[in-house]
Amino acid sequence: MNNKRKKYKYISVILIFFVFTMLLLKTTYVFADNKDVFVKVATKSDHCLAIKNDGTVWAWGRNNYGQLGDGTTANKTTAVQVSGLSGITDIATGACHSLALKNDGTVWAWGYNLNGQLGDGTTADKTTAVQVSGLSGIIAIACGYDHSLALKNDGTVWAWGYNYNGQLGDSTQISRSTAVQVYGLSGVRAIVAGQYYSLALKNNGTVWACGYAGYGLLGYSQLSNATIAMQVSGLSNITAIAGGAGFQLALKNDGTVWAWGENYAGQIGDGSDEKRDTVVQVAGLSGIAAIGAGISHGLAVKNDGTVWAWGGNSLYQLGDGTTTIRMKAIQVSGLSGITAVTGGLNHSLALKNDGTVWAWGYNNYGQLGDGTKIHMASAVQINGLSGIAAVCGGDEHSLALQNNGTVWAWGNNSGGQLGDGSAIIRTRAVQCNNLSGIAAIAGGEEHSLALKNDGTVWAWGYNNYGQLGDGTTTTRKIAVQVNNLSGIVAIAGGSDYSLALKNDGTVWAWGYNNSGQLGDGTTTNRSTAVKVNGLSGITAITCGSYQSLALKNDGTVWAWGKNNYGQLGDGTTTDKKNAVQVSVLSGITAIKAGCYH
Repeated sequence: MNNKRKKYKYISVILIFFVFTMLLLKTTYVFADNKDVFVKVATKSDHCLAIKNDGTVWAWGRNNYGQLGDGTTANKTTAVQVSGLSGITDIATGACHSLALKNDGTVWAWGYNLNGQLGDGTTADKTTAVQVSGLSGIIAIACGYDHSLALKNDGTVWAWGYNYNGQLGDSTQISRSTAVQVYGLSGVRAIVAGQYYSLALKNNGTVWACGYAGYGLLGYSQLSNATIAMQVSGLSNITAIAGGAGFQLALKNDGTVWAWGENYAGQIGDGSDEKRDTVVQVAGLSGIAAIGAGISHGLAVKNDGTVWAWGGNSLYQLGDGTTTIRMKAIQVSGLSGITAVTGGLNHSLALKNDGTVWAWGYNNYGQLGDGTKIHMASAVQINGLSGIAAVCGGDEHSLALQNNGTVWAWGNNSGGQLGDGSAIIRTRAVQCNNLSGIAAIAGGEEHSLALKNDGTVWAWGYNNYGQLGDGTTTTRKIAVQVNNLSGIVAIAGGSDYSLALKNDGTVWAWGYNNSGQLGDGTTTNRSTAVKVNGLSGITAITCGSYQSLALKNDGTVWAWGKNNYGQLGDGTTTDKKNAVQVSVLSGITAIKAGCYH
């Protein structure tokens, strides 16, 4: 143990997720006081985006071309923040690229760029966001498979990227790496980009389409692709549109849903599997407030907050617990209070009115964001917690304190440090057993600590050196009370030892003591708390790997324990079994210890 060099991680947890209207064009916002709730989600292929109400963007899933925007090409099974973006109001995902709209009307893009779909004048992939050239005053964005759309505040539409099928609507079939105006469109209020086609909803309630004409995608019988936008027959009073790979949906102002295009999996929802060249009504749906589409399935949110789905279901994308194709809409199990939905390649997302995000279906790249790659037949909450008051990290595990006084944990659990009664690694947060009324939490290397409102301290996890302070060296998978401690106001966890600050300004320590980190003048391990020598008037404590720090009410800092790198700050590299003053410092108001500094 003297030679340990395992890095001691302090994990900062920000809980996520998302944002999208490639498939659902009506922007849906959830107003909340909590800055960590999501207000929009987006998915189209095997990666997902979400916007928080602080304007940051979060991403998870497949990342082979940098489409998660975190500067890497590593897949992520839980949400990571997209680098360098703030003030974001809208998001969209393509097959392997992503878009974000800033509150200043500019558009930013990242990911795959072979066909110029990032709009920056190049065809080079980007793992972090770059600004789309020449665009301003933008109010909405959408992504197709390899092309992108933007709606300007003057009602015009702009497009860039792949154009073999005329999906850019500029009367050509030339791909564009910078935005060009869609020919002949004005008065547009919403846009959708399908796989190889584009849709626009006008202020007058009509829908217009261009691009690939197969499967009846353009809503009329036509053999040739359309390189300029043409009106979709049979639609009026439309309030929202959504598009899958080979079919489209439209929501009418009377709450009914209409569809056209490919129907091999029943995605038109009219009870058949016959292709529809003209618009037909989705059977059995009324009172619909929002719509979304996956590659071969449709989604709808009712006014009562329930979610309904139909079409392809081979990978659980309908969320009804089966893999049965549904040619008519069925209710998605276990969801209520939903305000928006969107479909990915073979998965679905739903945004709840409390700012949480739920997902179900295929999960091969972690696109469900629940920390696993397990497909889900019914909705699971995207990894993240709401109502969090504090977070902290151990070496390979994390803790979160909810404002209701409960503690949640995830990560490595080999020593029971998650406190759920098991030794099972958890990729999603689980509640720590036997804990309530908690006011503060701390994570050691492989043990965890909690401070109760009554001033008692509780501990769980590895206990080979007595770091749990219960008078034993028995590992505990459920929290036990630290012996003989009361009136505690703060706690800290080191590599295999623990500290507690009493309301009388004294410091107490227990656990591993090879370098004197317990500050009791010895190097003897302690399985119950001992008083740190010579300290009074202490207001704050912190632990590194094997060194301890304390802040006095006179603004001086005191340290003890391991000092091989000078981490005690006393001008030497000699370990100290009693507290010594850190040189030079005065007027200090806060302290924090790293691994060896």
